[in-house]
Amino acid sequence: MKICISHMEDADGIVSASLTSQLFNTNTILVDYNTFLPTLNQIKLEDLEELYICDLGIGKALQEEFLSIIKKISNKGIKITYIDHHDQSDELKRELESNLILLHDINECTSVLIYSKFKERLNDNFKLLAGIAAIVDEMDRRPIANTIVRSYDRQFIFYETVI
Repeated sequence: MKICISHMEDADGIVSASLTSQLFNTNTILVDYNTFLPTLNQIKLEDLEELYICDLGIGKALQEEFLSIIKKISNKGIKITYIDHHDQSDELKRELESNLILLHDINECTSVLIYSKFKERLNDNFKLLAGIAAIVDEMDRRPIANTIVRSYDRQFIFYETVI
């Protein structure tokens, strides 16, 4: 079984979950910051092959508990991929890189990071969704997102973000 845990409160998290589901055939669990770690801790590891965590920044208060859970999962031989754009300390990034695959860049939203890395495996509908997520996250002027958004009529994308 493959699971994606992603942020439920904005388009970036929801689009990230959609992209991950399309790419890796994951089951999706949407969480907020209050339910993230309890949900992560309750995942049944027996049948889990891969875990994707998207658009969930780890604040200082949660780092120790998060790393403890990640190490427990990683020690079971489960592949973990963490994809995010929120600011993280260098110390946390080093710890994460020793326990999982890290795709992190504060210069693009999570959906754009996923889309740009795997675009050859995705159709243009996902390009539009990544552009919408970038707009909603107010990251549409970033280099990759800007290229995505510019490939559409800007008014069309803005219209789509409110539907």
